[in-house]
Amino acid sequence: MKYFVVVSYDDDAERKRVDYLLSKWAERADVEKPRGMTFIIETEQEKEFFEELFSRIEGNPSEKVRIYRVTEEWPELRERSATREYLLAEEEGFVRRFLAYLCSKLGGTFSPGEETCEVYTRKGRGVIQFSLRGTPRGTVVRVTVSGYGEVVEYLLSRVDEELKPLAGDSYGTL
Repeated sequence: MKYFVVVSYDDDAERKRVDYLLSKWAERADVEKPRGMTFIIETEQEKEFFEELFSRIEGNPSEKVRIYRVTEEWPELRERSATREYLLAEEEGFVRRFLAYLCSKLGGTFSPGEETCEVYTRKGRGVIQFSLRGTPRGTVVRVTVSGYGEVVEYLLSRVDEELKPLAGDSYGTL
C-alpha cells in the first residue's frame, strides 16, 4: 500500500525527528521525499486546473509532475498508557519539586499547573501525568505515561528507576 503523508511541524527539531524516522525506515519501506512543491487541491474543475498547471511547467510536464488521487485515511492506532502508584514518605511540596527535577532529568518540559511532563526520546514522544495525594504516611504519587509505541514502557522504566528507591516497599502497579 502506498501512502502520501503530510506532516505539519512546529519547529526544526520536530522536522528532524521525522527525518530521523524516515532514515530509520528506509531499509524496511520504499520512502520517497518528493523534491519540489507538494500540495493538495480539491476541485470539481481538475481538467482546467491541470491544463493551467502544465502550461506553466518548463519542459515536459510528464517528467516533472506526478498526480495521485487522495482519500484521507487514518490508521487504526491507539495511544497506549500505563499507570503506577508510589507512596513516598516526603511531604507533597518536596515531591512536587522532585518531579519537576525528574522531568528535567528526562529531558522533558514540566507544566506545574497541569502536573504533566512532555518528553521526546529516540523511542518517541511521551506524556507523563502526575497526580499527588497527601496521606498521613506521606504522599501518594500516581504516574500515568501515555504515547505511541515503545515510549510508554521506556519512560515508565526511567520513572521507576528514580521513584522506586524513594518508595521502598510502597510501590505497585494498578
